Amino acid sequence: MVTLAGAVVLDLPGPRQVVLLGRLLVAVPDPAAPLIRLQASVLGRIDPTVPETELLASLAGSRIVAVPVDGEIYLLVRGGPQAVFVLSAGGFHPRYTRPPGVPALRRVTMDLGGGFLGLRAEAYLAVTSNAMMFGAKLQLDATIAGCGVEGHLGLDALFVWEPTFSFSVHVYASVAVRAFGRRLASVGLDFTLEGPAPWHAFGTGSISVLFWDVSLDFDVRWGDAPVARLEERDIFPLLERALANPEAWTAERPLEQRNGVRLTDAARADLTNGRAVQADVTLRISQNVVPLGEPITRFARTHIPRQQWDMLGDGAAITDRFIPGEFFDLTEDEQLTLPAFAEVQSGITISERDVVSGPAHVVDDSYETGYKVEPGFQPADPGISFNLTIGRFSLELFAHVATPSERLDRWRLAQKTLPGAGGPVLMR
Repeated sequence: MVTLAGAVVLDLPGPRQVVLLGRLLVAVPDPAAPLIRLQASVLGRIDPTVPETELLASLAGSRIVAVPVDGEIYLLVRGGPQAVFVLSAGGFHPRYTRPPGVPALRRVTMDLGGGFLGLRAEAYLAVTSNAMMFGAKLQLDATIAGCGVEGHLGLDALFVWEPTFSFSVHVYASVAVRAFGRRLASVGLDFTLEGPAPWHAFGTGSISVLFWDVSLDFDVRWGDAPVARLEERDIFPLLERALANPEAWTAERPLEQRNGVRLTDAARADLTNGRAVQADVTLRISQNVVPLGEPITRFARTHIPRQQWDMLGDGAAITDRFIPGEFFDLTEDEQLTLPAFAEVQSGITISERDVVSGPAHVVDDSYETGYKVEPGFQPADPGISFNLTIGRFSLELFAHVATPSERLDRWRLAQKTLPGAGGPVLMR
């Protein structure tokens, strides 16, 4: 019942992509005498560098019972900065702007008429990253020698769930009686309902008889947009919690920098857990609660007073992806045409150049010196007695505050002057 013939083309070495070519045939219930025969040419492309997967199927020579079927089906899954998902059979809503790279599709159509009766139905259904849409249109043409009836009935529905839920339903219909190529009478209706909160209904109706035309236009609005209560939408506590999260802080260190300091296990544990960082790293501070540096008028799907949030500092700006409609007032056309995500500032970087040091002050770096004799120590010459008090006094003469190099030289000299040198050990 299902037959698929295909080919895979690899484009190497670059840009690396995979092209799929194929032909799909569905014949049910019996391939020898099918009631439903769907035949499609398939073209696909996989680009792992984006990553992106694209598939287009075009119906040709298809029929359901004896009714011809035509149209196109399209699938797009794209990652990266301009991530998008599109699945469509027959195209998109007339007011919807296709994402970059998405082709215009033929409606899924069926010719239902025969003889002098022309009856054609077309439809579409599409699901994208932030919207769902569907529609249908039925066209009638029953005329002979310019006499008869013609008309159409259509529906276009668009539901947007990001950034806020809204919908638009457009219904239109007309029927006309024609005689010898001229219209004798007609009735038409064009109606659109948008909502919710606020609701908006507008459209027009018309009646025409011979040379007499009457039309009625209407435009009605009711309901108010929800007003945010500031005590429930206080952004500052949300920012505090976001910045208190260790995941909001990242330490970056250039690869060319190498530090000869050897760390203890406790110090390495503090670095791993984020309780401490190296002194020469660059800190990246980023959050995804609100965009920074731009006035916002929306938050948590509701309107808020116009406000702007910033991070003070001289470091470089860090950007992240935000949904524009979540924070900015957009027209309906902008909601449909703008990319699903926008790169907006989310934080800043801080390095050692951005840290302000306090005033200098004098510290006491003196130390105390103690000595001990290793257990079992015996002088090399049994005839020479070792006086520990004299040894201590001799060492103290050379242990006064001096430069590190002077300390080392004097210590070595003191070691050589002690009887049985090598026995006493300096403990600091």
